[in-house]
Amino acid sequence: MTIRDMKFVGGSVLLTAGLILMAISGRWLFFTGLAMVMLSGLFTLRQKSQLPSVIAWLFCIGAVLFLVWYSSFGVEKPPLFVLAVVWLVIVGEEFYQWRNRRCDQSSPK
Repeated sequence: MTIRDMKFVGGSVLLTAGLILMAISGRWLFFTGLAMVMLSGLFTLRQKSQLPSVIAWLFCIGAVLFLVWYSSFGVEKPPLFVLAVVWLVIVGEEFYQWRNRRCDQSSPK
């Protein structure tokens, strides 16, 4: 198992567990799940963004603040449909990146 494979599995597991915890009602479970989702971003296989790092951090902080506000500071759980779409988009993109790099590496040159 390569480093790329471990990053893909680790990020997917953290994302899935975090979204499941966010879906369960409870303030501390919501914030624990949110932290796990944020940590899963460290394991991404995507290329670094072209945006300057300050703008990327501000966007990330704004998204987290919006989610916390939208869920009434963890009291109300987010809609399951939204969590499912977020999971499908992120894991689908990560799987696509993982598969492309795996195929590029195994193809003869």
